[in-house]
Parts: sequence; structure tokens; C-alpha cells
Amino acid sequence: MMLFGHENGRPTSALTFHRNFADGDVRAYAEHFVDTSPYVERGLTKLPVGRARLSEAVISNDDLARTEFYNDFIRARGLGCYAAGVIIERNQRRSVALSLADHKDDADRRQGQLRLLDLLTPHIARAFRLHGLLDRERQQGRAALLVFETWAHAALLLSSDGRLVTMNRAAEQMAALRDGIALSRDGRLRATTETANAALDQAIFACAAGGPHIAVNGLALPRLSGGFLNAMISPLPQGAECDGALGKVLVILVDADAERRTPIQWITTRYGLAPAEARLAALLVQGDTLAEAASALGIKLSTARTRLKAVQAKTGCHRQADLVRLALSMPVLRS
Repeated sequence: MMLFGHENGRPTSALTFHRNFADGDVRAYAEHFVDTSPYVERGLTKLPVGRARLSEAVISNDDLARTEFYNDFIRARGLGCYAAGVIIERNQRRSVALSLADHKDDADRRQGQLRLLDLLTPHIARAFRLHGLLDRERQQGRAALLVFETWAHAALLLSSDGRLVTMNRAAEQMAALRDGIALSRDGRLRATTETANAALDQAIFACAAGGPHIAVNGLALPRLSGGFLNAMISPLPQGAECDGALGKVLVILVDADAERRTPIQWITTRYGLAPAEARLAALLVQGDTLAEAASALGIKLSTARTRLKAVQAKTGCHRQADLVRLALSMPVLRS
């Protein structure tokens, strides 16, 4: 017996199961004889899906005996050639089949195999559909986590009971400092004061229960070193799965006192800014005046004005406020 799958014309180990076939025979098939098999060329592409058939429906025994596949693979390895099989799934990318092979052409036994395959096929097909659905969901979850990891801001995904499901690298670094937030031993997000803890728990559980969205400036978590972390806590109605755990609440933390990062690299590439122009633009976007930016860069104010005119000409931003709006229209990604 063999359950085997082919993706883009090649065998895939993820969809292969066999009994009474030697591992070496399966490897030989995958490495070479799949290209000579009339069952792949004709059966996987032409037989109807979900209806069991004898191997003679694909190729007659006389024609099979003249093929390389029979003489160098089936006969040379002492394999059975009297088979019954069924196509379980077929699409543009993948084909999956289940087959039973015997050494003898026992009519009663082979008819019994056809009945068995017809009985099993709906259940196996349903299992494959569920497998495909779960696989797509896992892939979407992995893609979402990759995007999550590129954020520059600290972000955490929490379960409905407030425990950590996953967090990005920026959040790991922030939690490790234990300055404003930390993670308890049971994986809960904790603030540095009891008052902030109570507000944080209330916001998280309200979101998990489908409560109102908590605004970014509605929850400020005090830092031991002074200042605050601004917290935006948002519900995820559909949830997001990670390693089997379901995240229901997204927490984004912004350190208001940290150096602000802007997507100046994107602006530089998009508008062709020179390195000196990009450095000036980055300071202006962060809120520095032209005089402050000139002092920080160690250049004359007149030189800064000349560079600013070049930036304005390239970007079409004729005021510093326009340049700031351009930067804010771009997402800030982690370096």
C-alpha cells in the first residue's frame, strides 16, 4: 500500500506513506523512476478524482511490460504490478493518490480493494481538505508574525486571560529593562505601580471580552527612570494563532522619551537624497529647527539652508511640516 503525493510533478515526502514497500524502493522512485512512470504521466492527470480504478485503466499489462518503469523498477525490484488506486486530490500544484499493489491478478481480491478504496476515499479526502485549511492558516500566521517582527515599536500579543502569546524583538528588549513594563513568572504583562497595573489589567480584559478600543494616550505606564510608556491596547476579534496559542489582544508600547526614528532611508531612496541631505531631513522630521539641525551637524546655517532647498526641490515639500507629513505617511520599520 502507498499513499503518495506529487507537487509540481515531483514526489513530496510530506505526503507519502507506505507499507510493505522498502525504503530503498521508495527513494529510487522519488529520485528517478517517477519520470518514467506511466501511472504518473497518465493516471494522476487523467483519471477521475474520487473513483477507484484498476491499474489496467491507465495502461494495459502488455503495454506496461514494454516500459522502462516495469522492467527496471517493478520487475527488477520484485514489486507487484496488479494495482487498484484512487486519485484523492488534484489541482494545478498537487496530486495525491492511494494505491494497493499485488503480485497476482486475483479478480475477487482486486474487486474487494476497489470497494475498500471507494469506502475510504471520502474520509481521506475530507482529511486532506482539513489539512490544507490548517496549513494555509499556519502559513498566514507565520507571515503575520514576520510582519509583526519588522515593527520598530514594541508590540506584544496576549491571550484572552492576559498571558503572553508572542512579542517582537523591540518588546523583548523593553521587557528586559523592566523600566515601565515587565513580564511576570506566569507570563502576564506588568506595570511598575499597582495603579498602573490595575488600569492595564482592566484595559486588557476589556479588549479580550470585545470591549471598547483603548486610545494610545488613554493609558500611560510610568517608568522607574522617569517619564512614561504610552500604551495602545487593541482587541483582535478574529484572534491570531502562534505556536498553538490564540492571541486576542494587541499591545503596542511607545517610549515618548526615546529617540524618534523615521523612515528616512525610504525617503532618501525614493527621492534620491544625498547623504548630507538625508541627515538634515532626518533631524527636521524629528522636530529640530533648521538652526538646531545645523548645530547638530556642525555646519553653517547658510549651508543648512542650501541643503534644505535641495531636499524641498527633490521631495516637493516646500515647508518643514510637509516633510514631516511625508515621513509620517510611511511605516517605521525595525532596522
